[in-house]
Amino acid sequence: MANTIARLASVFQKARDLLSVQYIRSVLRGLSVLGGGYALAKLISLAEELFVGRYLGVQVYGTYLVILAIATILSAVMTLGLPKAVVKIVAERNERIADVPINALYIAFFLSIAVSLPVIVVGFYSNLLNLIGITQYELIFGYIIAFLLTVYTVAQSFKLALYKIRFVVIADIIYWSVALIFFVVFRNLTLGLVGICVGSLLGSLVLIHEVPLGFPRVSIARMRSLVPLTVYLGADSVLGVSAQQISILYLNVIATAYAVGVFGAHYRSSIFLIVPLVTVLSMALYPRFCSLDWGLRPRVGKYLAYFGVPICLAGFLLSYVSGVVFLRIFRVQEIQPLLLVLAAYAGLFFYNRIWDKLVTACEGAKIVGWGIVFATVAFILVMVTLTPILGGMLAIATGMVSNEITYSAVLLSWFKLRVTGKRLPKTISD
Repeated sequence: MANTIARLASVFQKARDLLSVQYIRSVLRGLSVLGGGYALAKLISLAEELFVGRYLGVQVYGTYLVILAIATILSAVMTLGLPKAVVKIVAERNERIADVPINALYIAFFLSIAVSLPVIVVGFYSNLLNLIGITQYELIFGYIIAFLLTVYTVAQSFKLALYKIRFVVIADIIYWSVALIFFVVFRNLTLGLVGICVGSLLGSLVLIHEVPLGFPRVSIARMRSLVPLTVYLGADSVLGVSAQQISILYLNVIATAYAVGVFGAHYRSSIFLIVPLVTVLSMALYPRFCSLDWGLRPRVGKYLAYFGVPICLAGFLLSYVSGVVFLRIFRVQEIQPLLLVLAAYAGLFFYNRIWDKLVTACEGAKIVGWGIVFATVAFILVMVTLTPILGGMLAIATGMVSNEITYSAVLLSWFKLRVTGKRLPKTISD
């Protein structure tokens, strides 16, 4: 017993010595500002979803989720890895780089134009729309929201890179407040989606405020320098985010918008408290991970690996409890097996989204991309294979769990071999 206590005391002593007081204070300050503001923004967004689900019906809520799924997939391609690349470059060099914002926006604009071409083709052919399981209405609104979210997300990265957290919080609150007001006042899906567009525009204006966007600084060569890092980091968004959103479209094809609404209510309820925690932690920790001295990074990863099981367990319990509570507010039937599997997914998601920020900071953007590739393949295979056995909802949830397990295994293996093994990888952003 005495030896155990002594070992625990030694671990805590090393952890305390690992980080400076100034470092801890900066992280806690960012967490407190982000925590309060982002929690408020998420409460407003939850109120919007609850309003759609309860007062407009589960069928309309399913259509709403399909539109958001389309918007998320398209926005992931439009932004690629730009937000993470901007944060990484500015945080590592510890300076305000005036040419990064305008070049990032130009890349996002060109990607948006490229994405619009297949969207137009799909929109003109009803056979393609039926194959994907969407309508022209859903596709059009999905693209418009995706474009506005792209501008919003890239603009948000400027403030995160400079650690001006209050602007991020204010923008999020404005964004979701306007969307909620439109839904409540008009009680119509179309006008509510217009509210999302208006909210994202207003939020983008807040985020772009005081950001250097001088046109004389635009440089094709410098834009090109962002591309390698952006492509590696973009795998997380394009494949990881898209895989989960594709599951919504997949369920819509094999079932109905009603089934999408029921699954969406379970999924949103389970991860409602997890997502704000993950977002706050990643926003606050990622720039700090990037600025860590190379000698400290293996030790930080070691402690993060040790705390993996407790973090996953905490995420599971929080997810399950929030799922039970919010499903009753949604007035949607509780499906216990689905809720338990989604809670397991949420626990793994919670841990992985902290862990992959450290891996990325340790020049592991490429392995993050490969991890997402393998995880996405595992997700799709499990989802499709289990659909005839478990049904669409449980098959999707089980596939999401397999996605996170595969992703975690790849990242942990790489960190053990490349970072803890003292082999310093080549810096992508150099």
